Amino acid sequence: MSDFDGDGDGYTTCEDCYDLNTDAFPGQTEYFEVDRGDGSFDYDCDGSESPMGGACQRWSDAECDSHEGWEGNEDSSHCGEFARWGQCAWGGMFHSCRVAFRTAVTLTQSCR
Repeated sequence: MSDFDGDGDGYTTCEDCYDLNTDAFPGQTEYFEVDRGDGSFDYDCDGSESPMGGACQRWSDAECDSHEGWEGNEDSSHCGEFARWGQCAWGGMFHSCRVAFRTAVTLTQSCR
C-alpha cells in the first residue's frame, strides 16, 4: 500500500476506507442519503452502515413516548431508501413502540 491520498481528504489509502470520496474517512460524523460511490454507506470507515437515529421498536413502554425514530426493526438498515420517521408511541394491537401514524413523514434514511 502507498501513502497516496486519492481524494484529498487528508487520509491516505492505508487509512481511508474509500479513497474516491472526500466525505468517506475514519471518524466521519455526518450522515448521507446517497452511497459513497461503491454502493456502501460506511462513510466513517468502521466496517458497518449506521442509520441516523434509531428504530422506535428499540424503546420500552416507559421510554417510547419521549423519542422519535424509524418505523421497523433497529437491525434493519435501509440506507438511501425511503422510510417512515416520526414520534414513537406505545400501543396498538402488538403492544409495541411504533411510529405514531399522525406524526409519520417519509424521509430518505441517512447513514454513515
